Order: sequence, then structure tokens, then C-alpha cells
Amino acid sequence: MSDETLHRLIAAGWMFWHPQNEAGEVVAIGAIRRWAPAGEDLLIFRAEDDAAGVRVNPAGEAVWHRTGTVVEVANEMLELPHPDSPIAPRLVIATPVLWTP
Repeated sequence: MSDETLHRLIAAGWMFWHPQNEAGEVVAIGAIRRWAPAGEDLLIFRAEDDAAGVRVNPAGEAVWHRTGTVVEVANEMLELPHPDSPIAPRLVIATPVLWTP
């Protein structure tokens, strides 16, 4: 991930976590931005070219999702309008499969 993208995520209020395997090795990097009570944005990646992002509504249903490179997915997520915006995605879509450790 580029420094610029990382700084933009941090400035936008994203919180990060680092899932580890049993040996204590970091296997992914995850990030979340909460829009309480309007839902959450989630981002997880294992490599520069292996990222997934999703926005969920308050019921936990996906209303937007993308996969691709970290920079592509992060930049698209940063461009999503606030969930309360009239142009924000709201239509529930099929639940994406996010990779989890």
C-alpha cells in the first residue's frame, strides 16, 4: 500500500488490526471505519494485489463490495459517500466472501 493511501485511510478515521496465525505471523491487515449507527466499511488484504472491501448497513447486510489491489479497493472505499448521503449505496447485495484468517 502506498504511504499516501495509508495516510488517507488514517485521516478518514479507519482503525487497523493484524490477524496472526498460530505462529504469531501476521497473515493479513484489516481495517474498519464505523458509521454508527449507519453501518461499517471493512477492508482486508493479504498482499498488494489481494484486497477486499465491503460496506454493510446497520443490519450487517452488504450494500457495496469490491476486490482488487489494495490501492484500488482502498481508493474506491475512500470515495464512497457517507452512508447518510442520498447517493450512498443502500440496496442489499449478495453477501461477498471476505477472506478471514
